[in-house]
Amino acid sequence: MSSIPLNPDEDQIIQQLSSAEQIMISNPEFFDQLLDQTISICLNQDYSNKIIIKCLTIYNNLYYFKKIKINLRIKSCFKLLPILKINLLNSKNYIIVIKCIEIFNSIYDLLILNLIKPSILLNINNSINLIEINNDLEILREFIIDNWPSSFPLLELNTETDNYRSIGCKIATVKLFGKIIRTHLPKLKDASNNNNGNGSNSSSSSSSSRETTPDSDLINIDKFDENEDISIAMLNSSTQNSVIKNKRDFEIKGRVVLDLLMSYLSGVVLLPTQVFSTVMNHS
Repeated sequence: MSSIPLNPDEDQIIQQLSSAEQIMISNPEFFDQLLDQTISICLNQDYSNKIIIKCLTIYNNLYYFKKIKINLRIKSCFKLLPILKINLLNSKNYIIVIKCIEIFNSIYDLLILNLIKPSILLNINNSINLIEINNDLEILREFIIDNWPSSFPLLELNTETDNYRSIGCKIATVKLFGKIIRTHLPKLKDASNNNNGNGSNSSSSSSSSRETTPDSDLINIDKFDENEDISIAMLNSSTQNSVIKNKRDFEIKGRVVLDLLMSYLSGVVLLPTQVFSTVMNHS
């Protein structure tokens, strides 16, 4: 497969990126190669926002709208972190910021899966730095939390006015918060069972489906179910190699986000309709 030429003509680069996207979707054997090439383009600071937005749109299609199979998304999601760090933390372009939040949402639980089950990535490349992946995830999550519910990335005016500005960014953030809550907190029925002291049977049955080998860190991503619950439920005593060690701290991070949403709902007299409906549907 030939590489994407770094042609200085902007329109040609965008056309080449579009072609690369179609090949990645239709010919997964070229996915890794073309993904790496598009990432190199996206990280090139000499290119315009138009090209960066095109790259982010491709990643949005591949990961957020799931145009590729989950096994490809799982093993490649960490590659997008440098792009998200550069653009989310530094860009003031509204479209770029929204797309970065959406992409982060689409890979958040996949990154957590790789941190809980490190053998997935290490079996592909044992030089991958999982601690760095975890640090990048923390930086991005905390940055988004710190900017909630401001008018970010727009300049702040005043609290009352800012509640009704940057609605698209707020909606994307609420959806991400929903993903964080679902990943970090036990489901209500699981928490209820544990509180009543009746959780032993349900927890053992759910874990037995995963612990089919002596080393439960082993996981076959080629057979991974798109609807598999990637959450705190995967953290147990047998996940010895997990980068995420403290289950309680992991859960607290989810509660912080839940509290943020609840405070927002109770503190704003009149919520923007789109934001309110998103909170109700994704939290």
